[in-house]
Amino acid sequence: MLRVISIAMAFMGLFFFSACQSEGETVEHEADGMTQHEQAPPPQNQQAPQMQQQPGADIDISDEDLKAFAEIDSELRMMQEDARSQMIEVIENHGMTLDEFQQHSQMQQQGMTDQIPEDDVNAITDINDEMQNIQELMIQSMETMIEDRGMSVEEYEQMAMVVNQNPDYQQRMMEMQQ
Repeated sequence: MLRVISIAMAFMGLFFFSACQSEGETVEHEADGMTQHEQAPPPQNQQAPQMQQQPGADIDISDEDLKAFAEIDSELRMMQEDARSQMIEVIENHGMTLDEFQQHSQMQQQGMTDQIPEDDVNAITDINDEMQNIQELMIQSMETMIEDRGMSVEEYEQMAMVVNQNPDYQQRMMEMQQ
């Protein structure tokens, strides 16, 4: 469960900094960031040709389990896109564009609040509160959906780690999704 929360937080970070990309790229990147979890860390020693695998990275995943994982992954992507749309709607309902919200949020984080119109500072606070609610509901929905498909959140996370680290599983999963 903790991993799902950290994944959702990564999603939020990607959401806030996605305005520079085209719409199609943004959705795909966000989805990959969230459902594919973290990329394998770079090797600590550049001279060593092998990366140290995390525990469980050598687990064998059956076609049936991989198919179930791929279906869950696909549903998670749709849930992410829905949450992203809801967040954009929240921003727009407060009279801001995504770009304005991102700029003002960044200025606020840098302590430049005095350069942001007071109405926008108040709107940012309200927007952040509403987005936190959307995120919490999304996390609950994700966990429920995963468990309703007969897999625990922990099993899903472990499979995501294995699939992310194994190009063969990635290829098989892509073929199943086509």
